[in-house]
Amino acid sequence: MKKVVIITGEASGDLYGGRLTGAIKGLLPDVELEGMGGSNMLAAGVNLRFDMADLSAIGAIEVINTIPKFFRRLKEVSNYLKTTKPDLLILIDFPEFNMRLAKTAKRLGIPTVYYIPPTAWAWRRGRAKTMAKSVDKVISIFDFEAKVYQEAGNNVEFVGHPLLDIVVAERTKEEACQAFNLDSTKKIIGILPGSRKKEIKVLLPIMLSAVEEIHRQLPDVQFILPLAPTLSLKDISPLTTHHSPLTIVENATYEVMNISDLLIVASGTATLEAACLQTPMIIVYKVNWLTGQLGKLLVHTGGFIGLPNIVAGKQVVPELLQVRANPGDICHYAIDLLQDGQKKEAMLKELRQVREKLGSSGATRRAAEDAIKCLK
Repeated sequence: MKKVVIITGEASGDLYGGRLTGAIKGLLPDVELEGMGGSNMLAAGVNLRFDMADLSAIGAIEVINTIPKFFRRLKEVSNYLKTTKPDLLILIDFPEFNMRLAKTAKRLGIPTVYYIPPTAWAWRRGRAKTMAKSVDKVISIFDFEAKVYQEAGNNVEFVGHPLLDIVVAERTKEEACQAFNLDSTKKIIGILPGSRKKEIKVLLPIMLSAVEEIHRQLPDVQFILPLAPTLSLKDISPLTTHHSPLTIVENATYEVMNISDLLIVASGTATLEAACLQTPMIIVYKVNWLTGQLGKLLVHTGGFIGLPNIVAGKQVVPELLQVRANPGDICHYAIDLLQDGQKKEAMLKELRQVREKLGSSGATRRAAEDAIKCLK
């Protein structure tokens, strides 16, 4: 029996890892799957030797607080690889951890696949060259990303973005509105402040202040917040207690995106999910001052951090970052998009093009096929 180890450390990686696991088991029913991840990988049949909880952080400065735990876990997983010697190691995102682990696997002679590799196209481009020395196969989800890795000497394959198969709203707008006790004939704004507790602490108060101001100017607008699967109600309840216009729901992110006329969303995977569902959005993000300054020096994405804008190569949706991530600016852009039909249609046209650039459906199965080819 072949043993495959899959390692990820963040919510999006766990989502993609769960889907990839299912595809691998469909192609190799007898495969033994172990690794580090979360609830999606566990539900898909991965024997989780390590829990990914509490290993991620927002930025370069915030990560300092998790350094001791980070290196303890890295040592534990490295020793596990030495002991088990799997037939294949699959790394998913989580670059600071997984790139170190790739070097260990190389020394041990373990074939290694990197699915959703580090964003070398955005910053620290030297990582693409480093990857070529330690990873047998890079499986890329962006066409422009694959080109960067290929130029750096990697064996790389562009398979398309897995979100095209994942992002599906199971209920119609009318069904979802009924379930959430919302009026389907009135405007709806979805509030998505992120999936990490630190993001929630920074962004949610700003977004809620914007909600209050929008509600004051447009009292018929409804607001709904889909709780990220990595969070619980107690994580946000201290911040939302006094905000009566807000409906909070669990396990319904895509339904909320689908019924919303506009999203106020933290930069991250959720912005691309919204693009897949063709929902207009305003991207909001704020980190501490030093992290922001480092980002300006190191990021090479045409001046954008929002994935829809990066994929498009131009500004498709507004980005309110750092000092611009304030209630007044959010309120201004939100009301403008709700009331100006031409601006909304122009954004929808651009979002359709973004979706086309993500490739075609079936990306996860193609990734599984490529990974299996690397089994020793």
